[in-house]
Amino acid sequence: MDNSTARLFWGIAKIERCASWIDYESHTSCAKAIYALKYGNRPDIGFALGQLVADELQPTGFFDGIDCIVPLPLHRKRQRERGYNQSREFALGLCSVLHIYLCDDAVERLRNTKSQASLVHGERSTNIKDAFGVVRPEALNGKHVLMVDDIVTTGATLSECIKAINKDTDARVSVLTIGRAKH
Repeated sequence: MDNSTARLFWGIAKIERCASWIDYESHTSCAKAIYALKYGNRPDIGFALGQLVADELQPTGFFDGIDCIVPLPLHRKRQRERGYNQSREFALGLCSVLHIYLCDDAVERLRNTKSQASLVHGERSTNIKDAFGVVRPEALNGKHVLMVDDIVTTGATLSECIKAINKDTDARVSVLTIGRAKH
């Protein structure tokens, strides 16, 4: 597995498969849609993107053997502020096409961290360290988990979450994001 998204995790977090649907570039129509998903109270965009990505990737076999989809968790406070978790909306769209189980209660964000968007590469890893915990390991044990998020930049956030899953379960983890930010 060698692509620009997968390389973010090499030597940091153990993953099986990895893909980003698009290369994310600011000021594009896709970037505007993702911004509306995250900050414009448009959860419907996440659901629609999930359906689109599922339809496009399903014929490639990317989802073969996946037992459940785990959206990257938001901290309770941030989710209350936003009203929804954009990664969960994306996951729901994927699940509606793929008929794969959504497991959104096995992993939690334990700390309300600063937004990663405002931090430089080195600060991101420090900010997010030990921010995730597996609260229901039995839901993931023995499963092939697809971890999903909207945009991956450095991979720090997803890596921390995957490390928690790797530490607390025997699950295999794959990763799918809507976009991969160039930096």
